Amino acid sequence: MKSLAVTALLILLVSAIEYIANGDQIFRGVLAGILFVGFVMSLGVFVFPAILKRMLLNKQPYENHIALRVGRIYPDVKDKLLNAIQVVANASKAKGTSPELAYSAFDTIKVAVDVKNFDAIIDRKSLKRSIIFFALSLFISGISFGVFQSSLGSSLNRVMNFTQSFLPPVPFRLTISPLNENVLRGEKARIIVKADGEA
Repeated sequence: MKSLAVTALLILLVSAIEYIANGDQIFRGVLAGILFVGFVMSLGVFVFPAILKRMLLNKQPYENHIALRVGRIYPDVKDKLLNAIQVVANASKAKGTSPELAYSAFDTIKVAVDVKNFDAIIDRKSLKRSIIFFALSLFISGISFGVFQSSLGSSLNRVMNFTQSFLPPVPFRLTISPLNENVLRGEKARIIVKADGEA
């Protein structure tokens, strides 16, 4: 969500810069490059670490990860729960270990963590901040493109099609009169052309 929010704000910023500058093809190409690099960087900062973390978590037992997080939240538990889970998991595999002692150690730490609230390890604040940032950035971008649809929309179109030439409108207007005049061949006609603006 954060990656999409950053990209939406970056699109708005690039469109506003192009609207103000009304740049040439090279300038718009640079803006398109900034937009692309910004999108890739937002993926690198927000998406890829989460995917990598998820892949690494799948390689180790999930219970170990939860036990480690519980130990971080509760200082009296620390890594005792993780140690107890690992000892019980290896009690029958390792030579020279007593399964009874392993289960006894697990029961001891179990009594200590039974009263703990494991919901405390869930980071709800980060999720709320991400949702608020995502909604706010989409709202700002949506309102901006809705209100300034012709100007910002045209700017974004010019950035996305940066290889095309977009000439600014001419600073004058020609008015021709009369528009509908029936004239026979060979007759003289008077046509008036007026220029308004800077010529």
